[in-house]
Amino acid sequence: MGRPQSNGLVELHDAKIDSKGFWCMDLVGFMFDDESTKDWKVWHEKFTQAKNGECPYRDRCKRHERTMARINKQPLQLKLF
Repeated sequence: MGRPQSNGLVELHDAKIDSKGFWCMDLVGFMFDDESTKDWKVWHEKFTQAKNGECPYRDRCKRHERTMARINKQPLQLKLF
């Protein structure tokens, strides 16, 4: 007997997810300290910008600085299309 397959009515907890997630604790820290991100729409907009490779805090982020130094200042992917 093989692995169970989803039938569309019930989701399996270990089903393969097609999309990749994004999370950056540095981004959350910067947004938590920023008074302008107390509104959900602003928070969501900045999070989406960071997810697309255009983080609004990249000028003061040490992780971004180390990553750019490691890959010779050539971003891997700034736009999806």
